[in-house]
Amino acid sequence: MTTSTTAAPTGSWSLSRRSAGQLAFLAVFGLVALRAVCERAMMAEFGSDPQMAIWMMFMVVKLALWGLGGSLLAGLVMFLWNRRWGRRIAVMLLLGWAVAIGMASWNYQRGSRALADARDPSTSPERLQELLDFPGIQAGYELDNRLAVHPHATPELLRKLYNRRQQGTLMVLARNSRTPVDILQKLAENDVQDQWIRKNLLQNPALPPELREKIDEAVPSATHPENQG
Repeated sequence: MTTSTTAAPTGSWSLSRRSAGQLAFLAVFGLVALRAVCERAMMAEFGSDPQMAIWMMFMVVKLALWGLGGSLLAGLVMFLWNRRWGRRIAVMLLLGWAVAIGMASWNYQRGSRALADARDPSTSPERLQELLDFPGIQAGYELDNRLAVHPHATPELLRKLYNRRQQGTLMVLARNSRTPVDILQKLAENDVQDQWIRKNLLQNPALPPELREKIDEAVPSATHPENQG
């Protein structure tokens, strides 16, 4: 009496070339979609801006390039699937692409979280200090502008923001009633000729009277519109 046995398939690569290709293309599509979701989330957190259309255009271009690169590698996986070493090389290249786009998605998620924390009035001073030196994607100076009006921003943090000398942030500092007087004084002395900084300074209810007088002496028409020609 003989006993017949059916040998189990050997080898760790049991997928057909077609199935492997389908999985590779599905992974590419999913990762590109995740990349798009993460950047759109940051754009939503950023809010409306005159340059949003430009940002959107660049996002579409970058997503197209990510999708093209991933699709080429997925096609390479499918083409070389039945060749042992070719398959391994193609899979490694696709994994490298996946890590790269995953890191890009993570960076946008971190940027979105940073903007949200800077907007949240309950964020702690310790977290604000971390955001002051945030190394990730910051969407221009929006992060600094949010830090400049945060209720928990310390005087030292506001001084560091002033020293960065970014006009938009200086405007925010100029109208913030919690900005230290020494910073208001520097703005009144060094930046009063900038009409936007001057306008925000004069709208600050905490601006000391002597600084208002100094602005009036430097630019008489600033506090007396009737003097303008």
